[in-house]
Amino acid sequence: MDGNYYYKLWDSMRDNARNWETLWQESADWSLPRKDEITNIRVQGLEKPAQRMIDTCVEANWSFASGFYSYMFPSQTIWAKLKHPQPAMMEDTEVADYFERVSRQIHSVLIESNFAQEMQESLLDLGCFGTNNLYAEEDDDSTVRFRSFTVADFRIMNDNRGRIDTVGRELNLTARQMMQEFGEEALEKADLGEIKEQLSSGNCSDKKYGVIHIVRKREEYDKTKVNNENKPFASVYVCTKTKAIIKEGGYDYMPYFVGRFTVGNNEDYGRSPMSQVLATARRTNSIYRSMLVSAEQHANPQWLVPDDDSVTFTSNPNRAGAIIKFRANSPLGKPERLQGNGNPQIAQEMFEMHDAAIRRAFFNHLFRPLDEYRNMTAFEVNQRMSTDLMALAPFVN
Repeated sequence: MDGNYYYKLWDSMRDNARNWETLWQESADWSLPRKDEITNIRVQGLEKPAQRMIDTCVEANWSFASGFYSYMFPSQTIWAKLKHPQPAMMEDTEVADYFERVSRQIHSVLIESNFAQEMQESLLDLGCFGTNNLYAEEDDDSTVRFRSFTVADFRIMNDNRGRIDTVGRELNLTARQMMQEFGEEALEKADLGEIKEQLSSGNCSDKKYGVIHIVRKREEYDKTKVNNENKPFASVYVCTKTKAIIKEGGYDYMPYFVGRFTVGNNEDYGRSPMSQVLATARRTNSIYRSMLVSAEQHANPQWLVPDDDSVTFTSNPNRAGAIIKFRANSPLGKPERLQGNGNPQIAQEMFEMHDAAIRRAFFNHLFRPLDEYRNMTAFEVNQRMSTDLMALAPFVN
């Protein structure tokens, strides 16, 4: 298979996700604005439009990710414990001790790596988009290194059983990064000799080269060989400019760990808590706007003045000490404030109701149980927490 095959495969994967991009964009606008460049691409550093007036979804998603991380990866516990596939073997003391030592070593490696930071980012993507992607690779400094990719950067394909067996990702690298990643020889073979010339001339421009990384399960390979071309998962880097393969290798495992929160019928990508409450978020934003307008009208009502120019404002009439002139011989022409008819209290109650609905959709009540469990004994609180946390079982098992 040549580079054109993998480029067409990537193009097909992108086309299959077109309908999802609008949903991802709106979800990011509400709950993860720093990753909202799905369909709205902006120049780096450009101020983003302030269409969102509420921070409820942002806060709820952050609490969702933090709570999920604490629930699945408690810092004081070795949560990644290994065991022999045959339970009878674990009854042997030496075997059990071996797996315990290995589990502790793996836990130590993960703690010393950037796992916590990248997993937090990945869980934020899960709450917002419903699909997350955590990439793991070997690292000379920390043994293993992780990186979280958002849905804007990768695409997936399922096998006949609905399991993800193909992951594609698009990279945009500068000439210097291309040389660091692939080396001079590989770039020459991919008809990218211009990169060496560019670097030799000292031209460090911001021009970037598109590269596609496809990892997919091999259908056929020689299990008796241990070279990269005969590993269970194929890895191919293709230049989008020349359609040539830059680097080809393999993995013993799928390095892209893609998670999906919930999956609809015949859908490849997951659906998130944010996607379930988009309509609620829109209403909450409108209610909050109405609440602000109503409160402002009560705090600073409009002025009623006659239409015959008999009233003169020498300065801003809302400022303290402002002078307002009107004709004394026209008592009915005296300016007065328009009494507001709106009720900010009703708007406040509606806002709090919608705010709570959004936070419950993100399971925030499960991670802050003491906010709801009051006037109870410690035993009652523990029992109710255990019952409520059962709602998370389908997502973490």
